Amino acid sequence: MGMIRRHPALVPLLLLFPGLVWLVSFYLAPNIQMFASSFWSGTLESGFSFSFSNWTNYTDALGKYQQQYARSIQYGFAATLICFAIAFPLAYFIAFKAGRARSALLFLVVAPFFTSYLLRTIGWRTILGDDSIILGPLKAAGFVDPAARFLDTPFAVIAGIAYNFVPFMILPIYVSLEKIDRSSWRRRKISMRAAGVPSVASPSRSRCLAFSRALSSPSSLRLATSSTLNCSAIQTPPWLATSSSASSLLTEITQLRRHSASC
Repeated sequence: MGMIRRHPALVPLLLLFPGLVWLVSFYLAPNIQMFASSFWSGTLESGFSFSFSNWTNYTDALGKYQQQYARSIQYGFAATLICFAIAFPLAYFIAFKAGRARSALLFLVVAPFFTSYLLRTIGWRTILGDDSIILGPLKAAGFVDPAARFLDTPFAVIAGIAYNFVPFMILPIYVSLEKIDRSSWRRRKISMRAAGVPSVASPSRSRCLAFSRALSSPSSLRLATSSTLNCSAIQTPPWLATSSSASSLLTEITQLRRHSASC
């Protein structure tokens, strides 16, 4: 304890030590072993020998399994798009619209992690099997071809990847969205309305464009301020004048008012 008190910087390192030992033992060391074994040559009977001349294994693999690599990239890209299409709306709803149901929805997102990855995959193989509860009745009713199947198809592979990894995209997006201070958006929107400045979401888009032209073109300042801001009619509310979030907006409006008065 005395050493920790003298060297408080050691506390984070001591807390990280068990996790680092785990990662080195079960992640880094096996990967190094696999990389080293890729340079081996020989058989089980004669034994294996290490040689850097076996680097051609990589070039041979790229040439031999080129289609498999390209297909893996395509499937991964498609699964990523599907995960994003599902994860972002759901994370947005949980972060901003769920209300009291937020905890329940988050539990449903993480619930699959209570089951083994392998068991979940096997479960979907059972659901999408040739005689499963989905294809079985359809084949019996004659709606699909008896030889039709879901398993071992691009659809099944992409769907399986998306199903297993969509929670890993929902949770980070949810955390990022939850950190957004929506109250500052509301204060700025109220400030712009009180000042007579149309927001970007306003249906009167031409007024927004006129305001942007007024900021960039002094020659059109008089026209833009008269048609867009109506500077003579702007009255700054007391609560808005003391709001730190609207200080920059009030500064711009004040400068425009002074410039229009001097023109």
